[in-house]
Amino acid sequence: MHRRVVLAARDPAEAHRASTPLELLFDLVIVIAIAAVTAAFHHALAEGHGAEALPRFLLLFVTIWWAWMGVTWFASAFGQEDALYKLLVGTIMTGALIFAAGAGSFFTTMDLSWGLLGWSVMRLALAILWLRVAQQADYRTVALRFAGGIIAAQAAWFVLYFSTVPASGAAFAGTLLCLAIEFAVPAWAQGGRLLPWHRAHLSERYGLLMLIVLGEGLLAASFGFRALYGTAPDLAVAATGLAGVIIVFTLWWVYFDRDHDLDRQSPLRAFLWGYGHAPLFAAVALVGAGLAFVAEHPGHAAGWALGGPLATAFALIWVLQDRAFIMSRAQALLLPIAALAFALAGAVSAGVLTFAALSVLLLAGRILLFPSKTDSQEVTHD
Repeated sequence: MHRRVVLAARDPAEAHRASTPLELLFDLVIVIAIAAVTAAFHHALAEGHGAEALPRFLLLFVTIWWAWMGVTWFASAFGQEDALYKLLVGTIMTGALIFAAGAGSFFTTMDLSWGLLGWSVMRLALAILWLRVAQQADYRTVALRFAGGIIAAQAAWFVLYFSTVPASGAAFAGTLLCLAIEFAVPAWAQGGRLLPWHRAHLSERYGLLMLIVLGEGLLAASFGFRALYGTAPDLAVAATGLAGVIIVFTLWWVYFDRDHDLDRQSPLRAFLWGYGHAPLFAAVALVGAGLAFVAEHPGHAAGWALGGPLATAFALIWVLQDRAFIMSRAQALLLPIAALAFALAGAVSAGVLTFAALSVLLLAGRILLFPSKTDSQEVTHD
């Protein structure tokens, strides 16, 4: 019976460690949630309320990302998929679906009535997984801290729900406080000790989430191509679809062109890499919302709807990946210059074709300056 309860640590040097079908199934839930909140922000852009809606988008997106983070990092270190583990992850998926189903409603009302139920199911099931880890002496303290921290954060969410009015200033501030508690739990629980997570496995998991958010941009690009069908094809509108494909393809190329700077030797660098992807994923999702907006309003300038998230995304890719390599000055400056160019294009309310042209220039520079992954020497690696 003891062996069926304990979750043993995985080998961080395990060969051929890939995402499991259970993890991929869990990702489908995240797809639904991200699609819902991105669509809600796209509609806010169309109604001229993008600036007012942006804080809500960021809060909901970060919450969805955090649910994904908890399961992903746990599975990388302790994901022994016995029957009980699968049932608990299935429970987490159920809670995530309850939460994801209301993402659009949360965006409008910020009323988390049923969302809190979904969130509670997710977090309590994850706490039980950590209690299974606590049955082994090597990780008992860390696991008990994780379980206790998750439960304490959950209690904070309940206090927030019953003590504030949805969409009020107090509710917004309380949400930030609850998220801060959530984010502090891993650092406190580990106390500077690295858990046995697998570098290649996590790099793949983050890459898959990047593909999910890039998919929002491809879906938006397909909106433009709809103009090709019908009695009078509109090539001008279809051009926005082509521009969207170019922009998304450039993001994909630049992100996956370099290896991930995920360092197993430094807890601080691992935390910065893991948490630093949150604004990157959010920025790429916002690119999808911006592309959907211009596809449905082809005569409207893209402006900051694309300039802001593209500048943010490329700047963060430079921080999280490129700076880990020894490279020439031209290589080192390529992404910062590109980020500045996208920001300037947003400031002058450029159209989507301008952003596509800048993407082509960036991609050309990337190909010329980085002909292969083996041409640069990585500074920090496993």
